[in-house]
Amino acid sequence: MAWHYFAIPVFLAVFGLNALAADAVIKVQDFAVPQGAHPHDVAAGADGIVWYTAQAQGALGRLDPKTGIVKQIPLGKKSAPHGVIIGQDQAYGSPMAE
Repeated sequence: MAWHYFAIPVFLAVFGLNALAADAVIKVQDFAVPQGAHPHDVAAGADGIVWYTAQAQGALGRLDPKTGIVKQIPLGKKSAPHGVIIGQDQAYGSPMAE
């Protein structure tokens, strides 16, 4: 299985724009996601888990940056998640487009 890499969206989701300060030490790590996932939006939970939308595949992706494990959760036929948000209760949500 081929992989597609993304780093900057995950970095910004996990560390925010404040990490880009002039005196910041930045470590960038690539994480592989399934080919064709084309992460659209990312959001990091308080637990460090990064969620992303795999719009073209109708799935929600879950990345654990500590282990590098990536899982995709199919959202059903004709789903096309556009964004992902983490609620105060740490539940995730994604608007759907048909």
